[in-house]
Amino acid sequence: MRLVGYVRTSSGERDGGGQEFSIYQWAGRNGHQIVEVFDIGASGVTPDARPGWGALMERLSEVDGIIVEPLDGISRDPGQLLDVLRRLEAMGKAIISVSDNEEGESAPED
Repeated sequence: MRLVGYVRTSSGERDGGGQEFSIYQWAGRNGHQIVEVFDIGASGVTPDARPGWGALMERLSEVDGIIVEPLDGISRDPGQLLDVLRRLEAMGKAIISVSDNEEGESAPED
């Protein structure tokens, strides 16, 4: 699978380097290609309000899905997270969470 990575740091964190390393490591072990990693770099009220989220969403037309280290890095608000997951599903895109699932992969059903 061709994937874009998503790294987000909260205001108290130094950087997303550890998340990015985990993403590349998992993808390499599982035969996936990381096309680009978007380091959003800041928290926002909603994913759509974060710098860089729009660029990530535009890049999705070229890849099979998104890979994140913690799924709640997209949003810690369950409603917002569900909204994002539904949008990705409607687009036919996979979302892979490296840390939240032993298998790490949740792909859309055919």
